[in-house]
Order: sequence, then C-alpha cells, then structure tokens
Amino acid sequence: MTEQARESGVSGTLGSVFLIIVVVAGMGVLMVAVISQPHPQNVPAMTAEVIKTANSLSLRHDGGNTLTRGDFKILVDGQDKTAAFGDPATWSIGQTLQYTGYNSTNPAKTIQIVYTGGGSAQVIEQLMV
Repeated sequence: MTEQARESGVSGTLGSVFLIIVVVAGMGVLMVAVISQPHPQNVPAMTAEVIKTANSLSLRHDGGNTLTRGDFKILVDGQDKTAAFGDPATWSIGQTLQYTGYNSTNPAKTIQIVYTGGGSAQVIEQLMV
C-alpha cells in the first residue's frame, strides 16, 4: 500500500467520523430546543350571555370553568370595566353580573372576557351587545 493510499483512507475515515459528530450534535441541539419549550398555559374555557333590557345590561355565565377574581377582566368597548360588574370573588355557571355603568344613550357594542392569569392576557369570550 502506498503512502498516498493510506493517507486517503485515513482522511476518508476522519471525514466520516467528523460528519457523524456534526449530525449527532445538531440533532442534540434540536432536541434540547424542542424539549425545553415552556408548557402551554392552561386557559379556562367558558361561555357567557349578554342580557340587555331598556335600562340595564348584565352578563350570565352559561357554562365552562369558574373564573376567580384577579384571573379575568371584563372589557366593555375595549375599556376595563370589571369593577362595574361587581368584581366578584368567583364567577361560575348560572351567576349573573349586573353592569352598573350602563348608559342607554350610548350603549356598549362589544364585551370581552379576558383571562389574565398566568401573566398573559387572552380573550376567552367575545360578545356583541
């Protein structure tokens, strides 16, 4: 075997080993990136109904998870009006919240129930009045 043939065999083997190392390292980095993702937030689900009369507006919890004070906001036309609904300690199925800020000359158009627990805000129900 000539010197050139021996060097060619060694360099080919080293190249193959290096390629395997690079591929395994890349797969390791990819797996760490996939596995280390934060767990998705457990967002409650619920439905609500708007009850509107000539001089009042209220929201009834129609189903889903119970919401706890501090974990949700009620936005009326984009403005936080949770306190105007009484800011209950909990809001569960069948409970109705009366809106004290109702103005029949300038009625609300949209109501959003926003989950704020877990550090982020996510709309869980959007209602048209």
